[in-house]
Amino acid sequence: MLPVPSDHRGMSLEDDTLKLLIWRRKAPKFTTFRINSLVTTPSHCMDTLKLALLKLSESRAASGQDSTVPPIWSHPLLPEAIAYGSWARNGDLPRHESEVIVDPACGAAVLRGAHVFVPGVVGLLPGAKEGDIVSIYADIEARCKRGWAQRLEAENRYFVGNGVLLMGRKDIFCDNGIGRGIAVQVTDNESGCPSLPANSISPGLAVMQNLPSIVCGRVVNPQPGEIILDMCAAPGNKTTHLSMLMKNQGVVIALDRSATRTSKLRQLCKDMKVKNVTAFVCNSVNAVINSNTQIEGVKYGHQSHNQSGPPFPINTFDRVLLDAPCSALGQRPKLEQIDFKHVTSLPPLQKKLFETAVKLLKPGGTLVYSTCTVVVDENEGIVRWALDHFPCLELVPAEPYLFPSVSNQDVSMILSPFERSCVQKYVPHGNLEENHCERDTIGFFIARFFKRV
Repeated sequence: MLPVPSDHRGMSLEDDTLKLLIWRRKAPKFTTFRINSLVTTPSHCMDTLKLALLKLSESRAASGQDSTVPPIWSHPLLPEAIAYGSWARNGDLPRHESEVIVDPACGAAVLRGAHVFVPGVVGLLPGAKEGDIVSIYADIEARCKRGWAQRLEAENRYFVGNGVLLMGRKDIFCDNGIGRGIAVQVTDNESGCPSLPANSISPGLAVMQNLPSIVCGRVVNPQPGEIILDMCAAPGNKTTHLSMLMKNQGVVIALDRSATRTSKLRQLCKDMKVKNVTAFVCNSVNAVINSNTQIEGVKYGHQSHNQSGPPFPINTFDRVLLDAPCSALGQRPKLEQIDFKHVTSLPPLQKKLFETAVKLLKPGGTLVYSTCTVVVDENEGIVRWALDHFPCLELVPAEPYLFPSVSNQDVSMILSPFERSCVQKYVPHGNLEENHCERDTIGFFIARFFKRV
Protein backbone atom coordinates (compact mmCIF):
# COMPACT_ATOMS: atom_id res chain seq x y z
CA MET A 1 0.00 0.00 0.00
CA LEU A 2 1.11 3.57 -0.57
CA PRO A 3 1.65 5.67 2.57
CA VAL A 4 -0.91 8.24 3.65
CA PRO A 5 0.85 11.32 5.10
CA SER A 6 -0.12 12.07 8.69
CA ASP A 7 -1.73 15.42 7.84
CA HIS A 8 -3.58 14.04 4.81
CA ARG A 9 -5.41 11.07 6.28
CA GLY A 10 -8.66 12.16 4.66
CA MET A 11 -7.19 12.21 1.16
CA SER A 12 -8.30 9.73 -1.47
CA LEU A 13 -5.76 7.27 -2.85
CA GLU A 14 -5.76 9.28 -6.09
CA ASP A 15 -4.94 12.50 -4.22
CA ASP A 16 -2.25 10.75 -2.21
CA THR A 17 -0.67 9.27 -5.34
CA LEU A 18 -0.75 12.68 -7.03
CA LYS A 19 0.97 14.22 -3.99
CA LEU A 20 3.65 11.54 -4.15
CA LEU A 21 4.20 12.15 -7.87
CA ILE A 22 4.57 15.90 -7.36
CA TRP A 23 6.99 15.37 -4.46
CA ARG A 24 9.12 12.86 -6.41
CA ARG A 25 9.53 15.27 -9.31
CA LYS A 26 10.90 18.01 -7.07
CA ALA A 27 14.60 17.92 -6.29
CA PRO A 28 15.58 18.58 -2.67
CA LYS A 29 16.80 22.14 -2.16
CA PHE A 30 19.86 20.85 -0.33
CA THR A 31 22.85 18.84 -1.54
CA THR A 32 24.75 16.73 0.97
CA PHE A 33 28.31 15.41 0.87
CA ARG A 34 29.86 12.87 3.21
CA ILE A 35 33.51 13.68 3.78
CA ASN A 36 36.09 10.94 4.12
CA SER A 37 37.61 11.51 7.55
CA LEU A 38 40.31 8.94 6.76
CA VAL A 39 42.04 11.51 4.54
CA THR A 40 40.51 14.97 5.06
CA THR A 41 38.45 17.23 7.33
CA PRO A 42 35.02 18.87 7.06
CA SER A 43 36.56 22.34 7.13
CA HIS A 44 38.83 21.58 4.16
CA CYS A 45 35.93 20.26 2.07
CA MET A 46 33.70 23.17 3.07
CA ASP A 47 36.38 25.65 1.98
CA THR A 48 36.70 23.82 -1.34
CA LEU A 49 32.94 23.88 -1.94
CA LYS A 50 32.69 27.54 -0.92
CA LEU A 51 35.30 28.42 -3.52
CA ALA A 52 33.45 26.46 -6.22
CA LEU A 53 30.14 28.12 -5.32
CA LEU A 54 31.79 31.55 -5.32
CA LYS A 55 33.14 30.99 -8.86
CA LEU A 56 29.67 29.94 -10.01
CA SER A 57 28.20 33.00 -8.34
CA GLU A 58 30.57 35.29 -10.24
CA SER A 59 29.62 33.62 -13.51
CA ARG A 60 25.91 33.98 -12.74
CA ALA A 61 26.34 37.66 -11.84
CA ALA A 62 28.01 38.31 -15.19
CA SER A 63 24.97 36.87 -16.98
CA GLY A 64 22.44 38.78 -14.88
CA GLN A 65 21.27 35.81 -12.80
CA ASP A 66 20.78 35.77 -9.04
CA SER A 67 24.28 35.38 -7.62
CA THR A 68 23.70 35.11 -3.87
CA VAL A 69 26.04 32.33 -2.74
CA PRO A 70 24.00 29.45 -1.25
CA PRO A 71 24.67 28.71 2.43
CA ILE A 72 26.99 25.85 3.32
CA TRP A 73 27.32 24.20 6.73
CA SER A 74 28.40 21.14 8.67
CA HIS A 75 25.65 19.04 10.22
CA PRO A 76 25.60 19.42 14.03
CA LEU A 77 24.88 15.73 14.73
CA LEU A 78 26.77 14.14 11.83
CA PRO A 79 30.29 15.61 11.69
CA GLU A 80 31.03 13.84 8.40
CA ALA A 81 28.03 15.48 6.66
CA ILE A 82 28.21 18.88 4.99
CA ALA A 83 25.38 20.47 3.01
CA TYR A 84 24.73 23.48 0.84
CA GLY A 85 21.54 25.10 -0.42
CA SER A 86 20.26 26.20 -3.82
CA TRP A 87 20.19 29.43 -5.79
CA ALA A 88 17.39 31.80 -4.88
CA ARG A 89 14.55 31.72 -7.38
CA ASN A 90 12.74 34.93 -8.30
CA GLY A 91 9.91 33.93 -10.60
CA ASP A 92 9.74 31.23 -13.26
CA LEU A 93 12.55 30.47 -15.68
CA PRO A 94 11.95 31.56 -19.29
CA ARG A 95 11.03 28.97 -21.93
CA HIS A 96 13.01 29.19 -25.16
CA GLU A 97 11.87 28.40 -28.69
CA SER A 98 14.64 25.89 -29.28
CA GLU A 99 14.33 22.80 -27.09
CA VAL A 100 16.15 19.60 -26.24
CA ILE A 101 14.36 16.41 -25.17
CA VAL A 102 16.18 14.16 -22.69
CA ASP A 103 15.32 10.84 -21.07
CA PRO A 104 13.83 10.83 -17.54
CA ALA A 105 17.10 9.85 -15.83
CA CYS A 106 18.98 12.67 -17.55
CA GLY A 107 16.22 15.12 -16.63
CA ALA A 108 16.48 14.11 -12.98
CA ALA A 109 20.26 14.56 -13.09
CA VAL A 110 19.81 18.09 -14.46
CA LEU A 111 17.54 18.90 -11.52
CA ARG A 112 20.34 17.77 -9.18
CA GLY A 113 22.90 20.04 -10.85
CA ALA A 114 24.28 18.02 -13.77
CA HIS A 115 24.88 19.14 -17.34
CA VAL A 116 23.28 17.23 -20.23
CA PHE A 117 25.57 14.55 -21.63
CA VAL A 118 25.10 13.14 -25.12
CA PRO A 119 23.73 9.69 -24.13
CA GLY A 120 20.83 11.36 -22.29
CA VAL A 121 19.58 13.31 -25.33
CA VAL A 122 16.70 11.70 -27.23
CA GLY A 123 15.39 14.64 -29.27
CA LEU A 124 16.52 17.92 -30.84
CA LEU A 125 14.67 20.15 -33.30
CA PRO A 126 16.08 20.36 -36.86
CA GLY A 127 18.15 23.46 -37.43
CA ALA A 128 19.39 23.66 -33.85
CA LYS A 129 23.04 24.62 -33.83
CA GLU A 130 25.96 24.99 -31.47
CA GLY A 131 25.61 28.09 -29.28
CA ASP A 132 21.80 28.14 -29.27
CA ILE A 133 20.04 28.91 -25.98
CA VAL A 134 17.73 25.95 -25.40
CA SER A 135 15.10 24.78 -22.95
CA ILE A 136 15.49 21.23 -21.65
CA TYR A 137 12.50 18.91 -21.27
CA ALA A 138 12.33 15.37 -19.93
CA ASP A 139 10.29 12.80 -21.85
CA ILE A 140 8.36 11.56 -18.81
CA GLU A 141 6.36 8.99 -20.81
CA ALA A 142 9.51 7.66 -22.54
CA ARG A 143 7.75 8.01 -25.90
CA CYS A 144 10.61 9.45 -27.95
CA LYS A 145 12.98 7.27 -29.90
CA ARG A 146 16.54 8.49 -30.12
CA GLY A 147 16.79 11.11 -32.86
CA TRP A 148 13.32 12.59 -32.23
CA ALA A 149 12.93 15.78 -34.30
CA GLN A 150 9.54 17.20 -33.22
CA ARG A 151 8.15 19.14 -30.31
CA LEU A 152 6.82 16.91 -27.57
CA GLU A 153 3.26 17.38 -26.35
CA ALA A 154 3.03 19.45 -23.16
CA GLU A 155 1.40 16.64 -21.17
CA ASN A 156 4.25 14.25 -22.02
CA ARG A 157 7.17 16.47 -21.07
CA TYR A 158 8.57 18.07 -17.93
CA PHE A 159 10.64 21.27 -17.95
CA VAL A 160 13.95 20.90 -16.10
CA GLY A 161 16.04 23.91 -17.11
CA ASN A 162 17.82 26.00 -19.72
CA GLY A 163 21.29 25.87 -21.21
CA VAL A 164 23.64 26.41 -24.13
CA LEU A 165 23.74 23.81 -26.90
CA LEU A 166 27.34 22.68 -27.41
CA MET A 167 26.78 20.47 -30.48
CA GLY A 168 24.22 19.95 -33.24
CA ARG A 169 22.11 16.95 -34.29
CA LYS A 170 24.85 15.42 -36.42
CA ASP A 171 27.29 15.21 -33.52
CA ILE A 172 24.69 14.09 -30.98
CA PHE A 173 22.98 11.48 -33.16
CA CYS A 174 26.07 10.32 -35.04
CA ASP A 175 25.89 7.38 -37.44
CA ASN A 176 28.53 5.29 -35.70
CA GLY A 177 26.68 5.03 -32.39
CA ILE A 178 26.19 7.26 -29.37
CA GLY A 179 28.39 10.34 -29.19
CA ARG A 180 30.22 11.50 -26.09
CA GLY A 181 30.68 14.63 -24.05
CA ILE A 182 28.44 17.44 -22.86
CA ALA A 183 25.61 18.23 -25.28
CA VAL A 184 24.07 21.07 -23.26
CA GLN A 185 25.84 23.19 -20.67
CA VAL A 186 23.11 23.91 -18.15
CA THR A 187 22.97 27.58 -17.14
CA ASP A 188 19.94 27.32 -14.83
CA ASN A 189 17.78 24.44 -13.70
CA GLU A 190 14.25 24.46 -12.36
CA SER A 191 15.35 23.29 -8.90
CA GLY A 192 18.05 25.93 -8.38
CA CYS A 193 20.59 23.23 -7.50
CA PRO A 194 24.11 24.52 -8.33
CA SER A 195 25.88 22.90 -11.28
CA LEU A 196 29.26 22.38 -9.66
CA PRO A 197 32.14 21.17 -11.86
CA ALA A 198 32.81 17.45 -11.57
CA ASN A 199 36.26 18.12 -10.08
CA SER A 200 35.04 20.52 -7.37
CA ILE A 201 36.18 18.00 -4.75
CA SER A 202 39.00 15.60 -5.51
CA PRO A 203 37.99 11.92 -5.79
CA GLY A 204 38.32 10.18 -2.47
CA LEU A 205 37.88 13.25 -0.28
CA ALA A 206 34.08 13.17 -0.25
CA VAL A 207 31.07 11.62 -1.98
CA MET A 208 27.68 13.09 -2.69
CA GLN A 209 25.34 11.14 -0.40
CA ASN A 210 21.79 11.85 0.75
CA LEU A 211 21.42 12.71 4.43
CA PRO A 212 19.23 9.70 5.40
CA SER A 213 21.79 7.39 3.81
CA ILE A 214 24.49 8.91 6.03
CA VAL A 215 22.24 8.48 9.06
CA CYS A 216 21.86 4.81 8.12
CA GLY A 217 25.58 4.17 8.53
CA ARG A 218 25.48 5.80 11.95
CA VAL A 219 22.55 3.56 12.96
CA VAL A 220 24.65 0.48 12.09
CA ASN A 221 27.30 1.95 14.40
CA PRO A 222 30.17 -0.38 13.40
CA GLN A 223 33.09 -0.61 15.80
CA PRO A 224 36.80 -1.00 15.00
CA GLY A 225 37.77 -4.67 14.89
CA GLU A 226 34.29 -6.01 14.14
CA ILE A 227 33.22 -8.10 11.14
CA ILE A 228 30.48 -6.37 9.18
CA LEU A 229 28.32 -7.54 6.26
CA ASP A 230 26.86 -5.11 3.72
CA MET A 231 24.46 -7.37 1.81
CA CYS A 232 23.47 -5.12 -1.13
CA ALA A 233 26.50 -2.89 -1.16
CA ALA A 234 26.94 -1.21 -4.56
CA PRO A 235 27.64 1.55 -5.42
CA GLY A 236 29.51 1.59 -2.09
CA ASN A 237 28.63 4.86 -0.38
CA LYS A 238 27.37 3.09 2.74
CA THR A 239 30.14 0.49 2.55
CA THR A 240 32.89 3.10 2.59
CA HIS A 241 31.06 5.00 5.33
CA LEU A 242 31.08 1.89 7.53
CA SER A 243 34.79 1.44 6.89
CA MET A 244 35.44 5.08 7.74
CA LEU A 245 33.54 4.77 11.02
CA MET A 246 35.67 1.70 11.83
CA LYS A 247 38.86 3.68 11.10
CA ASN A 248 39.87 0.96 8.62
CA GLN A 249 40.09 -1.55 11.48
CA GLY A 250 38.20 -4.84 11.25
CA VAL A 251 36.53 -6.34 8.18
CA VAL A 252 33.68 -5.22 5.96
CA ILE A 253 32.34 -7.84 3.54
CA ALA A 254 30.47 -6.17 0.67
CA LEU A 255 28.18 -8.20 -1.59
CA ASP A 256 26.35 -7.24 -4.77
CA ARG A 257 24.85 -9.41 -7.50
CA SER A 258 26.13 -7.17 -10.33
CA ALA A 259 29.74 -7.61 -11.47
CA THR A 260 29.77 -4.14 -13.02
CA ARG A 261 28.48 -2.47 -9.87
CA THR A 262 30.88 -4.49 -7.71
CA SER A 263 33.78 -3.29 -9.86
CA LYS A 264 32.69 0.33 -9.32
CA LEU A 265 32.44 -0.33 -5.58
CA ARG A 266 36.02 -1.61 -5.51
CA GLN A 267 37.17 1.50 -7.37
CA LEU A 268 35.38 3.74 -4.86
CA CYS A 269 37.11 1.89 -2.02
CA LYS A 270 40.45 2.46 -3.75
CA ASP A 271 39.72 6.16 -4.28
CA MET A 272 38.72 6.62 -0.63
CA LYS A 273 41.77 4.77 0.74
CA VAL A 274 39.54 2.10 2.27
CA LYS A 275 41.60 -0.96 3.19
CA ASN A 276 39.31 -3.24 5.19
CA VAL A 277 36.61 -3.92 2.57
CA THR A 278 36.47 -7.18 0.61
CA ALA A 279 33.86 -7.15 -2.16
CA PHE A 280 32.29 -10.18 -3.84
CA VAL A 281 29.82 -10.64 -6.68
CA CYS A 282 27.01 -12.53 -4.98
CA ASN A 283 23.24 -12.74 -4.80
CA SER A 284 22.90 -12.28 -1.05
CA VAL A 285 19.89 -14.59 -0.91
CA ASN A 286 22.48 -17.36 -1.35
CA ALA A 287 25.11 -15.91 0.98
CA VAL A 288 24.59 -18.39 3.84
CA ILE A 289 25.90 -21.95 3.90
CA ASN A 290 23.30 -24.69 3.90
CA SER A 291 23.79 -28.04 5.56
CA ASN A 292 25.04 -29.70 2.35
CA THR A 293 27.74 -27.15 1.51
CA GLN A 294 31.39 -28.11 1.95
CA ILE A 295 33.69 -25.21 2.92
CA GLU A 296 37.36 -24.55 3.44
CA GLY A 297 37.86 -21.94 6.15
CA VAL A 298 40.26 -19.03 6.28
CA LYS A 299 40.67 -16.45 9.02
CA TYR A 300 39.33 -12.90 8.75
CA GLY A 301 40.38 -11.44 12.08
CA HIS A 302 39.01 -13.90 14.65
CA GLN A 303 36.28 -15.38 12.43
CA SER A 304 36.33 -18.23 9.94
CA HIS A 305 35.04 -17.53 6.41
CA ASN A 306 34.94 -19.31 3.08
CA GLN A 307 38.27 -18.75 1.34
CA SER A 308 36.60 -17.83 -1.96
CA GLY A 309 34.02 -15.59 -0.33
CA PRO A 310 30.34 -16.39 0.15
CA PRO A 311 28.48 -18.43 1.20
CA PHE A 312 29.31 -17.90 4.86
CA PRO A 313 28.49 -19.92 7.99
CA ILE A 314 25.58 -18.92 10.19
CA ASN A 315 26.31 -16.59 13.13
CA THR A 316 29.32 -15.04 11.35
CA PHE A 317 28.87 -11.26 11.48
CA ASP A 318 28.80 -8.77 14.34
CA ARG A 319 26.58 -6.40 12.36
CA VAL A 320 24.63 -6.73 9.13
CA LEU A 321 23.35 -3.93 6.91
CA LEU A 322 20.52 -4.92 4.58
CA ASP A 323 19.89 -1.89 2.39
CA ALA A 324 17.33 -3.87 0.45
CA PRO A 325 16.39 -3.66 -3.22
CA CYS A 326 13.21 -1.60 -3.24
CA SER A 327 10.80 0.36 -5.41
CA ALA A 328 12.90 3.52 -4.83
CA LEU A 329 9.72 5.59 -4.49
CA GLY A 330 11.56 7.85 -2.07
CA GLN A 331 14.30 8.83 -4.51
CA ARG A 332 14.11 12.44 -5.68
CA PRO A 333 13.91 13.73 -8.26
CA LYS A 334 12.39 10.88 -10.28
CA LEU A 335 10.57 11.64 -13.50
CA GLU A 336 9.70 8.10 -14.64
CA GLN A 337 6.20 6.71 -14.26
CA ILE A 338 5.60 4.37 -11.31
CA ASP A 339 5.51 0.67 -12.20
CA PHE A 340 3.06 -0.66 -9.63
CA LYS A 341 3.60 -4.29 -10.69
CA HIS A 342 7.28 -3.89 -9.86
CA VAL A 343 6.37 -2.37 -6.47
CA THR A 344 4.23 -5.36 -5.47
CA SER A 345 6.91 -7.86 -6.53
CA LEU A 346 9.54 -6.64 -4.06
CA PRO A 347 8.44 -7.71 -0.53
CA PRO A 348 9.00 -11.45 -1.24
CA LEU A 349 12.60 -10.73 -2.27
CA GLN A 350 13.12 -8.45 0.72
CA LYS A 351 11.93 -11.23 3.04
CA LYS A 352 14.32 -13.77 1.50
CA LEU A 353 17.23 -11.39 1.99
CA PHE A 354 16.13 -10.62 5.53
CA GLU A 355 15.99 -14.33 6.39
CA THR A 356 19.58 -14.73 5.19
CA ALA A 357 20.63 -11.68 7.21
CA VAL A 358 19.18 -13.15 10.42
CA LYS A 359 21.03 -16.43 9.86
CA LEU A 360 24.36 -14.71 9.24
CA LEU A 361 24.09 -12.38 12.25
CA LYS A 362 25.75 -13.44 15.50
CA PRO A 363 23.64 -13.64 18.67
CA GLY A 364 24.12 -10.28 20.35
CA GLY A 365 24.60 -8.62 16.97
CA THR A 366 22.85 -5.74 15.21
CA LEU A 367 20.83 -5.93 11.99
CA VAL A 368 19.84 -2.72 10.21
CA TYR A 369 17.15 -2.85 7.51
CA SER A 370 16.79 0.17 5.23
CA THR A 371 15.12 1.22 2.00
CA CYS A 372 14.80 4.37 -0.10
CA THR A 373 11.06 3.91 -0.57
CA VAL A 374 7.94 5.23 1.15
CA VAL A 375 5.81 2.12 0.54
CA VAL A 376 4.43 0.67 3.77
CA ASP A 377 4.58 -2.95 2.57
CA GLU A 378 8.33 -2.61 2.00
CA ASN A 379 9.00 -0.84 5.29
CA GLU A 380 6.70 -1.26 8.31
CA GLY A 381 5.27 -4.38 6.68
CA ILE A 382 8.70 -6.03 6.63
CA VAL A 383 9.31 -5.03 10.26
CA ARG A 384 6.00 -6.58 11.32
CA TRP A 385 6.73 -9.77 9.38
CA ALA A 386 10.25 -9.98 10.88
CA LEU A 387 9.04 -9.59 14.47
CA ASP A 388 6.35 -12.22 13.91
CA HIS A 389 8.67 -14.75 12.25
CA PHE A 390 11.93 -14.38 14.19
CA PRO A 391 11.47 -14.58 17.99
CA CYS A 392 15.23 -14.04 18.34
CA LEU A 393 14.87 -10.46 17.07
CA GLU A 394 14.09 -7.38 19.12
CA LEU A 395 13.27 -4.03 17.51
CA VAL A 396 15.40 -1.30 19.11
CA PRO A 397 15.63 2.48 18.54
CA ALA A 398 17.31 3.40 15.24
CA GLU A 399 19.58 6.04 16.76
CA PRO A 400 20.83 8.70 16.06
CA TYR A 401 17.28 9.82 15.51
CA LEU A 402 16.79 12.53 12.87
CA PHE A 403 13.54 11.55 11.16
CA PRO A 404 10.18 10.96 12.89
CA SER A 405 8.05 7.87 12.38
CA VAL A 406 4.74 8.39 10.60
CA SER A 407 1.64 7.96 12.74
CA ASN A 408 -1.25 7.31 10.41
CA GLN A 409 -4.00 4.74 10.29
CA ASP A 410 -2.29 2.42 7.80
CA VAL A 411 0.87 2.15 9.91
CA SER A 412 -1.00 2.03 13.23
CA MET A 413 -2.57 -1.25 12.16
CA ILE A 414 0.90 -2.72 11.55
CA LEU A 415 3.19 -1.45 14.33
CA SER A 416 2.50 -0.54 17.94
CA PRO A 417 3.21 3.01 19.17
CA PHE A 418 6.50 1.83 20.69
CA GLU A 419 7.51 0.02 17.51
CA ARG A 420 6.72 3.11 15.45
CA SER A 421 8.87 5.18 17.80
CA CYS A 422 11.85 2.89 17.12
CA VAL A 423 12.00 3.32 13.35
CA GLN A 424 13.01 6.32 11.28
CA LYS A 425 11.03 7.25 8.18
CA TYR A 426 10.79 10.23 5.91
CA VAL A 427 7.75 10.67 3.66
CA PRO A 428 6.27 13.75 1.96
CA HIS A 429 4.53 16.01 4.46
CA GLY A 430 1.80 18.56 3.98
CA ASN A 431 4.18 21.36 2.99
CA LEU A 432 6.00 20.35 -0.19
CA GLU A 433 8.09 23.52 0.05
CA GLU A 434 9.97 22.57 3.24
CA ASN A 435 13.14 24.62 3.72
CA HIS A 436 15.16 22.40 6.04
CA CYS A 437 17.73 19.79 5.04
CA GLU A 438 16.25 17.20 7.42
CA ARG A 439 12.76 17.67 5.98
CA ASP A 440 13.44 18.39 2.31
CA THR A 441 15.32 15.20 1.50
CA ILE A 442 14.65 11.82 -0.07
CA GLY A 443 12.16 9.27 1.25
CA PHE A 444 13.91 6.71 3.43
CA PHE A 445 13.24 4.05 6.07
CA ILE A 446 15.54 2.63 8.77
CA ALA A 447 14.84 -0.11 11.31
CA ARG A 448 17.33 -1.61 13.75
CA PHE A 449 17.12 -5.09 15.30
CA PHE A 450 19.05 -6.82 18.09
CA LYS A 451 19.54 -10.60 17.92
CA ARG A 452 18.99 -12.05 21.36
CA VAL A 453 21.68 -14.28 22.83
